[in-house]
Amino acid sequence: MLADYGKIDVLINNAGIGMRKPFVETELDTIEAMIRVNFLGAAYCTHAVLPSMIARKSGHIVNISSGAGKIGTLNMSAYCASKFALNGWSESLYYELRPLGIKVSIVCPGPVKTEFNRDFRDTEPKSPPRLLVTPEVVSREIIKAIEKDKFEVITPRWLAFLCALQRLMPNLFRAFAQRKFRQYITAALANDTQLTTTGTTKADRHL
Repeated sequence: MLADYGKIDVLINNAGIGMRKPFVETELDTIEAMIRVNFLGAAYCTHAVLPSMIARKSGHIVNISSGAGKIGTLNMSAYCASKFALNGWSESLYYELRPLGIKVSIVCPGPVKTEFNRDFRDTEPKSPPRLLVTPEVVSREIIKAIEKDKFEVITPRWLAFLCALQRLMPNLFRAFAQRKFRQYITAALANDTQLTTTGTTKADRHL
């Protein structure tokens, strides 16, 4: 791209993959893939364009993260780890590159109306449809971050409120989240027990 256009003014790192699954059931290859795409992918692309931006003392790097990069979420430990890494790396880059004339922004959307948030098991915590944001809303927030030179954008507002609450009262927030998540853990255990019991009954019938 540098050979074709001569310069890159804005780099938006938007590639990402994810899944919802208990950590103990998640293959290590899957965890590594998420880290490679969600974090290292952004690092590779940024590393490729930074020399030209530094030479021009101009440029803007926008990393698309997630609310899961601000708050740990049930059954998304690998995904959260990749997004927490992206957030921490972005903040470090901000301090490194700001004196060189290069801007850094990170956009953390909540659940978005895409295939990623569909077809999860009933035992998974799901966001009510009214709390989902559209890709168009996220796009506008990205443009706003660039135009207003904002380091961090969290959308929608309810997610920004939760992030503020988690930061100001972490113990209270964790107690609330644990109580909220407990129903899903209990449902999953009950479902596993039912499947095991059913399987045993069928096996007994063959004896």
